[in-house]
Amino acid sequence: QAAARARAELEAAVGRLEPLVRARRYGEATAQIEALLAAPGLEGATGARALLERLRREVGLARGVVEGTLAAGAKAKGLVLELDGLRGKVERLDQGALVLRVASGGLLERKVEELGARTLAKLHEACVGADAPEAHLARAVFFLLEGEQEAALEAFGQARKAGVDVGPWDEALAAAERAVARRAGGPAAGAGTTARDGARDERIDDEPMVAVAAGAFLMGLDVRRIEAERLHETPGRQVTLSAYRIDRYEVTNRQYRLFLDWVGKQRGNDAHKHCHRLEPHGKSHVPAHWDDPRFQGDANPVVGVDWFDAFAFAAWAGKRLPTEAEWERAARGADGRLWAWGSTWQPGHVRMGASVWGRPISTQADYDQFVRWVGQTTDRITAAVNALADGQSPEGLQHVGGNVSEWTADWYEADYYARARREGLDRDPQGPSGGTKRVARGGSWADLSPYAVTATAREPLEPLARHAWLGFRCAQSADARPPRKLR
Repeated sequence: QAAARARAELEAAVGRLEPLVRARRYGEATAQIEALLAAPGLEGATGARALLERLRREVGLARGVVEGTLAAGAKAKGLVLELDGLRGKVERLDQGALVLRVASGGLLERKVEELGARTLAKLHEACVGADAPEAHLARAVFFLLEGEQEAALEAFGQARKAGVDVGPWDEALAAAERAVARRAGGPAAGAGTTARDGARDERIDDEPMVAVAAGAFLMGLDVRRIEAERLHETPGRQVTLSAYRIDRYEVTNRQYRLFLDWVGKQRGNDAHKHCHRLEPHGKSHVPAHWDDPRFQGDANPVVGVDWFDAFAFAAWAGKRLPTEAEWERAARGADGRLWAWGSTWQPGHVRMGASVWGRPISTQADYDQFVRWVGQTTDRITAAVNALADGQSPEGLQHVGGNVSEWTADWYEADYYARARREGLDRDPQGPSGGTKRVARGGSWADLSPYAVTATAREPLEPLARHAWLGFRCAQSADARPPRKLR
């Protein structure tokens, strides 16, 4: 029993190392491993010591990839990379930051330690060395610790060809092969890319919906923290929701195309059987900007859809639009945070204004230039729906801030929060019973202010509004039937 307990304690300690390694806090992870190796009672535990020593080596190899890239400097200049969906050439790599000159001529800057695994490994390969066996192994182990299984398998194959003994990782590689095989037979969660770099896989939008447990959360903002123009986000109040499900990602062009294909095959009124009763007669569901190259890409969010388009798609898919309360709960969690990722502003976590253009927007002249660029560019403006995973919500939703604003089910009323508080509308609120505008949430690529992409920001829009920055995601009640398979 004592041995079993010691083994369990060791496994728990090793488990606590994983978040540190994934966050690339290698120094802290190494210190904890050293402490475990020096702990009393490990002398006779040969297997435990071997495990810890291998972990120490792995962390050291991964750390070498990051630190080697940081030290590369001028060797990176001119290398072609893609960041946040923008392709360009490395302008410089110094002082811990990578500066990319994008096609628009602007500069995009990111800390090296925040780069996606594939981007960082590509820099390491170009700057540190592609042929050295130890470099091959370092990149392979780095991918493995980052959770990039396909990339790890490929890199370990290259390491083996370079003469590296990869036997110590046979078990980990077998597990990676099983995981990749499972994904190949169903929805792929990031094949061909990394969560940090952004998505390319066309099937990523088929992931199961996120289940949100029943419970209470803070909806809205404390009036003491708010500017006058945001009073419709106040007063904050505790709202209790029943359990529900919500899409992890925004609805994609690929998914919406399936809906349009279905509509096109129907005859007569059958094409409108999922439409809202207030939808204008004979209205088309083809989005604005549907053929615009700036907003295409199977894994990119559909834009240019009005509220009736979103409602009809959701009903066709066996889902519905989320209420404002459901959307906000899934976006901010239960701890009252301001943005999906926390209450500290992180511009690298969101797709909006400056990151789209690739240069700061701080003056009216900057903004005017940005608007002109948007009108003239043929670059892809939106990001894939599973890009920028660092900006995800506590429930795992992505792009609930930025990329595209999202329709909700609710009518808009400027003082609804105040009325709801007075009238005790705090359990599964459905919003006003009527109105002239619906509520969109989340902000978009076109926004400049950090406050536009908070989890509490609200935007009233005409139901027939179709904007290049406007899309949606869907929800379901917990007891609803499984939705349509969109494949």
